[in-house]
Amino acid sequence: MPTLEQKKIPEGVTDEQAVLLTDALATGYYGVKMANVKAGDTVTVIGQGPVGLMAAEAAYAAGAAKVFTIEPNVVRRSKSKSFGAVPLDPDVAVRSIYEDTKGIGVDAVIDAVGKENTIKQALKLTRMGGRISILGIIQKETTIPLFYAQMKSITIHGGIAGVSNLWTDLLPLIQYGKIKAENVFTHHFSLSDGAEAYRLFEAQADGVMKIMMTP
Repeated sequence: MPTLEQKKIPEGVTDEQAVLLTDALATGYYGVKMANVKAGDTVTVIGQGPVGLMAAEAAYAAGAAKVFTIEPNVVRRSKSKSFGAVPLDPDVAVRSIYEDTKGIGVDAVIDAVGKENTIKQALKLTRMGGRISILGIIQKETTIPLFYAQMKSITIHGGIAGVSNLWTDLLPLIQYGKIKAENVFTHHFSLSDGAEAYRLFEAQADGVMKIMMTP
């Protein structure tokens, strides 16, 4: 059983980063790992909520040469610019990425949404022999066109992150500044103002994405 000392937040990790290690960062990194992102790869991340944003930053930490992010919400879309990603509106994403990759497509796509239209978009964007990792929860009625995946020899991985199993990988990346995990928390509240925090999040008002609540 871990001692109290082992349960403390390690040096070089902020409270916000520690919270993200239990959720969005670990899940986003899991998508990168399951998509086998390697040095020099081109990567697309679909969806720029907390998980998608963390997947995009983690892809760079894994050595990706270029990361495209796709998100309809303009505020969320712009956040990945802070660490060098190329944000794109879904309506122009396929054309823009194919132009940038000279018609080849990207090495890996991480779908942080998991809807039928985003999975189909992922299949379009992935090059021959590429990889797709699906992080968004796929609904039962979702149809995945596996014929196209087979014709392009695409490897598809869908799964749920084993969060604590990824900390050994992630802690050094945070402590050495490879992953900063900034711009994810849009609002901060005390626990005493929890009702207002939940109201704001439910209303999706004021550009809220993730809320940090402290005692």
